[in-house]
Amino acid sequence: MPIDASLGKFHVRVACVRHPLTSKALEIFEEKEETSSLIFTSSKAEDARTGVIPHVVSKAKRLAETNRELSQLLSTRSFSDDSKSMSPNPQLTEERRRKLARMEAVRNLENGNVTQSTDNGMQSFFKERQRDLLSIETYIQKNKSELIQSLLQKSVTSDKRIYPLVGTKTFFEFVVENPFSVSKKVEITWKCPDLNLVVDSREWQELRTMNGISQNVKHLSFDESSQNIPTIQLQPNEKIHIPFTYQCLSIQTSQSNLFKAVSGHHFTAEVLSSVPALNSLDTIIKVRFMTEDQTLLAVLNLTVQPLPPSFTHIFKFLSMEHSMFKKNIQTNRDINTNEKLTVKCTNSEVVCSFQENQNWNENVNLSIKAPTRAAGRCTEFYVFLYKDKYQIVPFQSWSVCVCPLQRIDLSCVAGQLMRSSLLIRGTHSTNLVRCCSNSKDLQLHPSEPFVLSPFAVQELSMNIRCLLPGIKYFQITMVNQALEQILQSWLLVLSCQKPSISKAFQVHLSIGKETAKRITYTNPYPQDRRFVLHCSHPHLLQLREYEFIVEAGKPYLMGLYFLPQHFIFTETVFLYLNDALADKNEEAYCIKVVCQ
Repeated sequence: MPIDASLGKFHVRVACVRHPLTSKALEIFEEKEETSSLIFTSSKAEDARTGVIPHVVSKAKRLAETNRELSQLLSTRSFSDDSKSMSPNPQLTEERRRKLARMEAVRNLENGNVTQSTDNGMQSFFKERQRDLLSIETYIQKNKSELIQSLLQKSVTSDKRIYPLVGTKTFFEFVVENPFSVSKKVEITWKCPDLNLVVDSREWQELRTMNGISQNVKHLSFDESSQNIPTIQLQPNEKIHIPFTYQCLSIQTSQSNLFKAVSGHHFTAEVLSSVPALNSLDTIIKVRFMTEDQTLLAVLNLTVQPLPPSFTHIFKFLSMEHSMFKKNIQTNRDINTNEKLTVKCTNSEVVCSFQENQNWNENVNLSIKAPTRAAGRCTEFYVFLYKDKYQIVPFQSWSVCVCPLQRIDLSCVAGQLMRSSLLIRGTHSTNLVRCCSNSKDLQLHPSEPFVLSPFAVQELSMNIRCLLPGIKYFQITMVNQALEQILQSWLLVLSCQKPSISKAFQVHLSIGKETAKRITYTNPYPQDRRFVLHCSHPHLLQLREYEFIVEAGKPYLMGLYFLPQHFIFTETVFLYLNDALADKNEEAYCIKVVCQ
C-alpha cells in the first residue's frame, strides 16, 4: 500500500566552519602571502597559498563561434537557386543568415506559400546542415593535431606580469615540476638579454633576503656541458624553484620620452598599467622549459612593463658635433664599506669607468666618454652607480643628455676687439626670433627680436673681446619668441692668442693693504689720440681712468690701484692700452702680482 508523502522544498546553506589559526600556522600563511607575488607556478601546479590544484571551468560554445576560419567556410555556403534568401553574402555571419532564412520561411507561411516552396526549403535546410556537419568533421580531422598541441601547450602555459624599475634587478622564481617517474634534463630557453638566471647561491640568498623571503636556498647544479643553453637535472617527481632576475638597461626613444613625462612622480603599478601609452611599451618574453626528448614541461609568458627610475642627478652637457665627449664627474662613496663601486649605462656606445682618487678615499671620479652625432640630435642615456657586489639596486641614478652643436672656429688676439659675422638661414615658415649668447664677452647684433622670413639669409654680427689667452667656448642660440623654442644653436670655439708684451712689471702686495702704482705712456703719433684701458683682473686691479686723451708727443701717467687682499697668492695681470677708434692693442703690459 503506497504511503502518502508530502512534497516540498528543502533549503540547505553550506558554509565553511572556521577556527582561529595557531601561531605556527599564522606564520606559514604570512610567509606564503609575502612570497606569492615573487614565486610563479605553472598552471598545472598547486597554488602556493591554498595548496590546491586549480581547476579550469569552461562553457561549451559552438565551434563556428570560436573558430573564425571555420565560420567563414560555413558562411560561404549557398542555398538552392529557387530560394531568394539563399544568395551568398560574405558580410553576414552564419547566425545572422540562418535568422534571415527563418524569417523568410515564416513570411511564406503567413502568405500561404507552404506547398512546394516549403518542402523544398526544408529539404535544402537539412541538406545544408548535413554539408555543414561534414565540413566541420573534415576540418576537425585535418586540424586535430594542431588543436591538440595548442590545447596542451595552453595547459602548461602561465601568464605573469612584472613592473621592473630601469637599472634595478627584479627578482622572481618559477616553480617547475618533473611529472615523470624517471629523471629528466630540462633545458631553459628564452630570447631576451635582460632576463638572466641566478646561478650563484649567494646572490640568490641575497635576493631572497632583500625581498623578504626567509627560506634558505638550495644549491642548483646547472649542467655546464651544454653550450649557451642552461640545463638542469630533475629527479622523478621533483619540484624546484628556478630563480630569475630581470634588469632593463636598454631604453628606446619612445620609452625615454614617456619616462620624462612621469619622472619625479610616484605612481602605482595599477595606475601605470591603465595608461595606454605605457602599455604600448610592454615586452613579452616566452620562457620554455623543455626536456632533452623535446617534451614541453612548462611555458612562462612574462609581460614586462618597465617603470621610470627616480633620478639622483640630471646632467645636460654641450659638445661639438661629430666628436668624442669626455667628462669627469666626482661623486662620494661610503668610506665605512669596502665595496667597490661599479657603473652601468643604458647606451652601449658610451664608456663609463671609475678613476679612484688616491688622495681622498671618500671621493671617486666617474669618467664618461660618449660619441656625439650631428647638430640638433641629442644623445640621452642613463647611468647607474652600484655599491653592492651583485648590482641589484643602484644607490645613484643619473640622467645624462649630450647636445651636439655646430662648431665655429675663430682666432683673435687677447685684448683686441674681434669682429665677425654668422649667416642664419630661415626655416620653412616666418618666425620672430632672437639671438643670444651665454657670455657678456660676446656681443651680438641685432640683439633685439627680428622677423626671419622663410629660407631667407640674415647676417648676425659678432663682437668678441677676450682678456686672457687660451681657448674660449661660447654658445649662440636662436630662439623662437612666440613658441619659446630653440631653433638652432652654435658652439663658437675662440682661440685667443697671447699679445705682444711691451713691458713687464712685478708688484709685491702685503695682506690687507692697498697699493698704488703708476705707468708712463708717451703718445708717438703727431696728433692727439684717444685711448682705452682694459684689465684682465678687475677684482684685483682698478684704474684711475679707463678712457683718456693724450696729446701728440706728450707723456701720460696711468694710475693703478691694487685692492687689498686677504690671502697669499701669485697672479699674472694683463693691462691693454687700445686705440679708441680701431680698438687695436697699442701697448700690452704684463704685471706679476705677488701677495705675501
